[in-house]
Amino acid sequence: MFLQIEEVVKNISTREDRIEAIEKSLRLDELNLDNRNDVEEERVKLLKEVRKLKKDLQSLRLENMKTMFVSLIFLSAGYVVYYYFYHC
Repeated sequence: MFLQIEEVVKNISTREDRIEAIEKSLRLDELNLDNRNDVEEERVKLLKEVRKLKKDLQSLRLENMKTMFVSLIFLSAGYVVYYYFYHC
């Protein structure tokens, strides 16, 4: 699970870096209309991908939190059983 979260964060970072480069290019470079449209389409596509990846990241983090909570419950139950059988 942790590796999946790490991979999604890396993908978001890579795409955000590319979006920044595209936006800088749109501001500073003299592009003809076709190139400008192509670059703008790529920017829009990347923005959609980033939104989707952020939703995926949120669901992975929620899943991770649920797993941690279940683990905590089992650990607590194990402690209660251990205490009951060995200290009573």
